[in-house]
Amino acid sequence: MTKILLVIDLKIRQLTITNYPLPITHYPLPITNYQLPITNYQLPITNYPLSIKKIMMKKYLIHKLFVITFLTLFITISPLSVLAAYVPPPDQKESSDYSKPGGRRGCDTSKIPLTVLAPKKYVGYTASSHPTFAWYSSGSESVEFSLFKFNKNGDPEPLGSPINTKKAPGIQTYSLPKNQPGLQIGETYLWQIIITCPQGLVLSRAEFTLVPLTTELSKKIARTSNELDRLNLYAQSSLWYNALAEALILAKTKGLTKPLSSLLQNVATGDIPHERINLTKPEIEGLKKHVDNLQNIAAIKDIQIN
Repeated sequence: MTKILLVIDLKIRQLTITNYPLPITHYPLPITNYQLPITNYQLPITNYPLSIKKIMMKKYLIHKLFVITFLTLFITISPLSVLAAYVPPPDQKESSDYSKPGGRRGCDTSKIPLTVLAPKKYVGYTASSHPTFAWYSSGSESVEFSLFKFNKNGDPEPLGSPINTKKAPGIQTYSLPKNQPGLQIGETYLWQIIITCPQGLVLSRAEFTLVPLTTELSKKIARTSNELDRLNLYAQSSLWYNALAEALILAKTKGLTKPLSSLLQNVATGDIPHERINLTKPEIEGLKKHVDNLQNIAAIKDIQIN
């Protein structure tokens, strides 16, 4: 009887063992292997009902429109991120005593004083016979613009009569009229602006010379219709007044002020006095103030351009 029970017990154990779970290799594959790419679940659009087709087609068109719009904005805006820096002239001819900065301030000493938007430490370059000049004024005083030409003795002689500009705070500009004789290549000029305050006259000056365009640069500019591209060409060629004119156009007509701000920062950096410069202590202080003024003007958001 004992033997029979033992056999039965062993058989039961064997049966029980066979009912245990199968080896792990026999289990279902990991769930990630069950999940086909979602695109494999989607039937071709032609297999969907008509209403779903319309919805999917609408989403597809919206997606395409978004992509096209994004690419258009990227192409339009991205050039600003590669704006070329203004390069000062290689010789950086030092300005004369007539335009070296002093300690003058504006009518309202709590605001940015009257400031020419130009280099003062050295003689700037232009390739235009009828250049554009720009300056900043915090108040609404009338500004008097005058232009001078240096004679053989190094003294400035007036060219025409002073011009009174309109009263408006912000950046003001003046361009030599095209119907008047142009400036001459190789000559050096001085321009000044004056405002009358209760405490007296306040003036600011800068010097520049007219240089010819190289043949290569002239061809590049002729092939360029974009203001920003022209600005970059002028800036890289040390033509401050030409680059500034393009930046002012971009700011006034298209609301793009970043190129203007960048240029002002560049020219301010170039005007920082160094140890080798031949200036008196008051002149160095005046040059530092000019640098500060340019940097403060560059930082103004939504600056008014008249």
